[in-house]
Amino acid sequence: MTEENSLLNTIVCSVIDNTPDQNLDPNWLDFWSMEEIKNMQEEDPAIGDMLRLKNNQDEKPLRIDILNLHPEAKVLWGMWENLEVKDDILYKQFLREDNTILLQLVAPQKIRETIFHQLHHNKIAGHFGKDRTINAIRTRFYWPRSTENIKLWCLECDLCARCKPGPGVGKSPLRQSKSVQKTHSTPYRPQSSGLVERYNRTLKQMLSMFVNEHRNDWDEHIPYLMMAYRSTVHSTTKCTPNSLMLGREIRCPVDLMFGLPNTVNDFCQIEYVEWVKNTMREAYKNVYDHSGQAAQRQKLYYDRGLKVRKFEPNCWVWRWYPPKVNQTLGLGWTGPYLVIEKITDVTYKIQKSEQTKSIMVHVDHLKPYLGRNEPNNWVLNNTLNISHQSDESLNLDMSVGQALTPVVYTPERQITKTRIGRTVRPRDIYSP
Repeated sequence: MTEENSLLNTIVCSVIDNTPDQNLDPNWLDFWSMEEIKNMQEEDPAIGDMLRLKNNQDEKPLRIDILNLHPEAKVLWGMWENLEVKDDILYKQFLREDNTILLQLVAPQKIRETIFHQLHHNKIAGHFGKDRTINAIRTRFYWPRSTENIKLWCLECDLCARCKPGPGVGKSPLRQSKSVQKTHSTPYRPQSSGLVERYNRTLKQMLSMFVNEHRNDWDEHIPYLMMAYRSTVHSTTKCTPNSLMLGREIRCPVDLMFGLPNTVNDFCQIEYVEWVKNTMREAYKNVYDHSGQAAQRQKLYYDRGLKVRKFEPNCWVWRWYPPKVNQTLGLGWTGPYLVIEKITDVTYKIQKSEQTKSIMVHVDHLKPYLGRNEPNNWVLNNTLNISHQSDESLNLDMSVGQALTPVVYTPERQITKTRIGRTVRPRDIYSP
């Protein structure tokens, strides 16, 4: 066996089956023989033409001579000087970073997915990302548009989609509410109640400075800390919560010691009422203005570099499920799920199978399913079955010559009795 034959057998080892088992032990791999590689290249519509041109002439053919060839053959024609034929097998010269030349086997279309399987799915390949997979294949094989093919196959790999972050958990535009508005939050989405969570952070920080060393008396400090919080000016509203809620400031222990300001004591009841009205009106106006400015600033920062995700009904998606991530070696993306309905711009109803219950999820916890093995779409199948049954029923009626007449529903006449037992029948209504 020549040195080239030995190198080729080392490089192009794989299983003969085009759909090998990904759990197959690598020690069970067979070898493609030189004769099999030669026959597959000759049968390939693009490589076969280029192989015959390289064998028949030394000069590069003219462009007019390749107009009717396969598109991949035209790509190979563009790198005519880098193509080489050894033992009737076509190779491409690849210049490494160390200036050494590597011969890449020009892989026929028949074996490309098998090559990807062995250098991506197999246990000795490790399900690496597109960059490492491209590098592993490039040092052994070449075919036109191989980079685009490998990127697409990596996106279609279900196991990579479930395990790797990919596009990751999404980020939808910031949705804000200024008067008070009831909202519905989805599971594992604390951002849906952002103001509440931000307040809890502040409260926890205050509690951490007053609890005992055992951290078990935090509930005793809450009333006092809440009093302090409501008496201070809020950074967004520029007012204290007490003034907005009560129309006045509450008395603090220091006010009992030194008394209230004189301006508070010098008023009559009517003046106080007018003062409360004016104060509340001005306070709410200021709060509304400051809240709008703060909302614009927060939305600007939050939406920076945002890529909005949208999904249509009857499409398949992966769902990000945090409890799975917390497990050791857990896969965070579960599914695929079928999008049943778009509730709002950020809320979707999805369902894993026809037997399971549909769930509501946030759009940031979804990403598109790009795999090839889509499950059975029971929604579309049910719709098609109903339509098919309707067509069959219509054909049956027409075949027996039945006239299609409208059906008039006539409610049953109900007979009632009075308290003394006399029967009362409803009057007959004429209907044509």
